[in-house]
Amino acid sequence: MTRSSLAAGLAGALVLLLPVQFDPGGLLRIAPADFLVPALLLALGLRVHRRTLPVSLVLLLAWFAVATALGAVAIGGITAYAWLSKGVGLLFLVALAGGVGTVAARREDLLRLVRVLILGTAVLNAVALAEFALSRAGLL
Repeated sequence: MTRSSLAAGLAGALVLLLPVQFDPGGLLRIAPADFLVPALLLALGLRVHRRTLPVSLVLLLAWFAVATALGAVAIGGITAYAWLSKGVGLLFLVALAGGVGTVAARREDLLRLVRVLILGTAVLNAVALAEFALSRAGLL
């Protein structure tokens, strides 16, 4: 398996798992797709096309950094929620955009990933509706 086909497979799996989140309780939600982001970046050799990171995304990161610094000054520190949920989540979002954008360099690749996202969302919604119907019928 070549590095590019591995990256394409990881991007497909990542997009398929985007709608999935687990709530173990508390403030934290776990998304299986988040675990695939570092694997995708490693499969790409940590090289992401610069064109996949638009200026608006870089400005969003800068804005978050300034807001975090101002919050730290006002509160006297940065909460674990801000670090984990907001900081790491935003970095994963930027890495996701860069990684998937690098893999989907052609229009056909992007359309394939959109189809995978739609299919995954439809299947997950069908499972959720079936579970809802079965629980309402008293079978679960």
